[in-house]
Amino acid sequence: MNQCCLFENDCEPEFFGQRMVKARIAHKCGECNEPILPGEQYEVSTGMWDGDFDRHKTCRSCAVIRDDLLSCGYTFGAVWLDIEECYGIDPEFLP
Repeated sequence: MNQCCLFENDCEPEFFGQRMVKARIAHKCGECNEPILPGEQYEVSTGMWDGDFDRHKTCRSCAVIRDDLLSCGYTFGAVWLDIEECYGIDPEFLP
């Protein structure tokens, strides 16, 4: 499968950390906008881009799909648009 590198070296963070955690309270996925319920695993990504600190919460499903399809670059909050642009897949038809 072709890998699309839309954003390779486009916006390197000053620092970046990413980890899977278990939700203690409800959250919302920043990609699919579905709820992340207490007890579910989700990914927390923190970093500083262009002097601004930011934190992103991604449900496990979106994180796995993103990592499989956009291994060389993506934009937080726009992963489904990146997939559509990269592969010509309409996000409406994805789970």
